[in-house]
Amino acid sequence: MKRLQRFALSVGAFAVVGAIGMGTLAPAEAASTGAGYSGITPEGGYLGNYVVPDGSRAYCMDSSADWPSGATGGASLVGALTTEMGDALSSSVLQRLNYALTTWGQTADATQAAAVNAYVYAYTSTWAHYNGQGYNTGVHYIDGNQAVLGAFNYIWDQTETQYNQRQNVPAFTGSMSFSVDNNNYTGSLRVVNLPAGATVNLQLSNGIFTDSGSSAKNGVGNGTYPVKGVPTDGTPFYKISATGNVNAPAGWTYDGNVTIYYTGGQQRVIKAGTTTPQRGNYTITASDPVERSTLFSPVVTTSVQSRFVDEGSSFTDTLQADVATGSQPWRQTTSGRYIPVVAKGTLYGPFADQPTPSATVPAGASVAGTATVTLNGPGTYTAPSVLAANHAPGFYQWVWDIDATDSSVGAQLFMPDGYRWADQFGLQAEAHVVAAKLSGVSTAAADEIGFGHAASDTLTVSLDQGPWPTIGGAPIPAHFQNKTYWVEGDTAPTPGDSIPADAKLFHTTDVTVTAPGDYHSDEITAPPTAAGYLVNVWTIIQDGPGAGYFADWTDGWATKGEVTKVSPPTVSTEAIASVALGDETNDTAIVDGQIPASYCGTTQPADGATSCPNTVTFAAYLQHDLGDQPVCEADNEVFNTGYIPESDQPVAPNAAAAGTPTPTATPDAPIERDPAYFYNKPVPVDQAGRFPSADVIFKKVGVYYWVATFRTGDGTVINTGECGDQKEKTVVAEDDVVTKATPLLSIGQKGHDTAVVTGVIPKDATIEFAVYKQQGSTPVCAAANEVKVGKPQPLPATGEYTSDDYTFTEAGTFFWVEIVRNARGEITHQGKCGADGETTTVTALAKTGSDEAGAVWIGSAFGGILLAAGIVLFAVTRRTKRTTTK
Repeated sequence: MKRLQRFALSVGAFAVVGAIGMGTLAPAEAASTGAGYSGITPEGGYLGNYVVPDGSRAYCMDSSADWPSGATGGASLVGALTTEMGDALSSSVLQRLNYALTTWGQTADATQAAAVNAYVYAYTSTWAHYNGQGYNTGVHYIDGNQAVLGAFNYIWDQTETQYNQRQNVPAFTGSMSFSVDNNNYTGSLRVVNLPAGATVNLQLSNGIFTDSGSSAKNGVGNGTYPVKGVPTDGTPFYKISATGNVNAPAGWTYDGNVTIYYTGGQQRVIKAGTTTPQRGNYTITASDPVERSTLFSPVVTTSVQSRFVDEGSSFTDTLQADVATGSQPWRQTTSGRYIPVVAKGTLYGPFADQPTPSATVPAGASVAGTATVTLNGPGTYTAPSVLAANHAPGFYQWVWDIDATDSSVGAQLFMPDGYRWADQFGLQAEAHVVAAKLSGVSTAAADEIGFGHAASDTLTVSLDQGPWPTIGGAPIPAHFQNKTYWVEGDTAPTPGDSIPADAKLFHTTDVTVTAPGDYHSDEITAPPTAAGYLVNVWTIIQDGPGAGYFADWTDGWATKGEVTKVSPPTVSTEAIASVALGDETNDTAIVDGQIPASYCGTTQPADGATSCPNTVTFAAYLQHDLGDQPVCEADNEVFNTGYIPESDQPVAPNAAAAGTPTPTATPDAPIERDPAYFYNKPVPVDQAGRFPSADVIFKKVGVYYWVATFRTGDGTVINTGECGDQKEKTVVAEDDVVTKATPLLSIGQKGHDTAVVTGVIPKDATIEFAVYKQQGSTPVCAAANEVKVGKPQPLPATGEYTSDDYTFTEAGTFFWVEIVRNARGEITHQGKCGADGETTTVTALAKTGSDEAGAVWIGSAFGGILLAAGIVLFAVTRRTKRTTTK
């Protein structure tokens, strides 16, 4: 009845409704029909889902209301819902609906969608109100369709058993294991196989986590965590263990809610609601299977603070305390305090010759002094200085020993029984020397070179203190070493006393020096593809026969004259700023400065070539969107003189021939790549100069950004332009034509068309005008109805151009079309057939010979009368409404 009443109302208001209906369209936010079946219900209604404006699928719940063709509101999550008949749905029903809609609702399968809709109606429909909610009500709406009934039965059975059950409950898994080094009782605790999303709180016994110093670590997952054993004070043995309390995801449960969309007075539609995640707790444990010992064997390694001691200065030794190889770590109390150990040192000398290493001190060796140091754990210690009474030139030697009996009884408990250790006599690191002093000044051959060019350095050696030492009258050689370092980048090295961490050793030159004078480094080749600095650092190396006879000396870092800059060329570009559609354009790279040497790397020279020169390539990109961010990517690339594999850069089918311009591109339209503008032909560069790209004809109007790339011979990119560089911008524009034809004529009169041309005019362009007689109700401009084509006239500049006059000999409607061509005859602009202002209406003054002309005049007159009378004719439209489901 509701449908019939509305239909009668629409018929009764035919003229008014029709007038309004001309501008009425289905709202953009209305739901659209999704998957399902029409005519399946007992009343012949639709059973299935609808696609709501957010793109998801929802299901009607009000079976007697109109189908949801109106505006659909936004999604609302509800935990209380009443049917159109006033029945409040219980929380368990909403939970069931949530489960079914979540599990099967978002489907494009018509059978499954119809079954889900029947499940919704089982609780929300008019039939459910009068006949009871449940299975039979859902079956009622299926009306015997066996496929849908089978899907409905499965959904019903699964929902009834699962809707209030915890879902996707994973197994509680996870384990831990220790890996501890027996020599230093440090190691790691490994946690594995925890479920995704699980966290564990770890607690250590007899240990701590080394990254935090705590015995606890909370909220972590699978991983390896560094640990350290911390045994109880006074005990020489221990075990480390761990307990992990795991909190892991334990599935989820479905909430008693659904998501609803309102459609005015039409059917409401619903989809799934929310779920609540669940978590569970359990415990895992681990223990180190090996009992660890804490007995340790302390040792020291020593080195003099100053190998070369000036007369009157003190002799000072430095100790590095540690434990012997294979020993347990230095024992600590639980508070972190190390067990103290006493070490004693003896300084012997002077000796005429450098002592040779031996297990014992030579008999009769003079003692220059002694020192005692208490070692409070591993680390560096400075022994008390010794000022020797006899400070003659020569060699002085330290010897250190540790005797457990020199330490406290408590300390002896954690050292092996009767422990004693002593270092060797004659160790070079423990020797002081009063020696001659040399120095040097070096000068690089060039201040700046290009990639791959030669560099070298010269050292001038001078004797600063003492005679040149000799043995048997022969000079003792000094070993000078030049290390050339590479510092990549544009920032010049800062002079200093130490070599920066980012400096990389590039080449080493060894020179034997027996007298003051000039000595040369090896000639080296600069890196072939990188900018930076070559820095020379000369040093006296204490090795060979000269070791100990000459004081340590090293050149400063980046001192004046010792740095060679390796520079790339400077590359700038100049693109043609603007060009008319269909005309040629190009880009130019200007290369200056240091030109890299030819370099092949692992590549081979091209066929017929003997070297691999530097090259420059050019690419151009058509901008779809002239926003703030330029885009230079593969999908908008239209030109590239570098190699591009055809398989990686497909050319659009039926691409226009090379050089054929195309009217203005629609934003985001696919780029039609012309194979003629994608080729492997880089421009060689062996000296400074200007290097233009090949000419190209861009086929679409718009903004193009060029990117020029300079490469060394092996293909390494040295310089590439920035996308969006305004110097690399070419605007391809077309002429803009506005036309106005003679609007109204009588038979026998002359008419013409006038074009006002602005914008960018192609080189040697022409303009012509064509006239077409209208044959039907739709504008058509084709050869079949062409009545006049004017001669092309030159179009040298912007301005106003008028066609030849044309005498109209018959009544009717005539369309003018202006055409602009470039020098090659290609159309760069063509007017639209039937465009505003491009129509000439030809009428007869009286109905004397042409019925058509008379009809035009009468039709025009009749139209004028109707307009004067204020009468408007409306075309009546009617929107068909779907059958509702009662």
